[in-house]
Amino acid sequence: MIGMIGVHHPYFFPTTHGGRKMHFQGHNYYRSCTNADGTVTYWRCVRAKSLHEGGCRGSARTDELDNVIGLPTPHNHPAIQTFLMPF
Repeated sequence: MIGMIGVHHPYFFPTTHGGRKMHFQGHNYYRSCTNADGTVTYWRCVRAKSLHEGGCRGSARTDELDNVIGLPTPHNHPAIQTFLMPF
């Protein structure tokens, strides 16, 4: 765990195919996989395949309550400024 990451909740939003993506600390992620017992979900940066030099390797892990429990690999691009509007 890095610093106080475990107490922060990411924001989740729907995809056009019925899944969901995650926004956390200025970065967007897609779900990569979940471990066998369903307690940890692994996320990859949405820019994994779009940036030059092989894409971004940024990743995150969440627990079954959607708390971010780790950011094992840093991003190779700056965070984006996102403003979330209430519905």
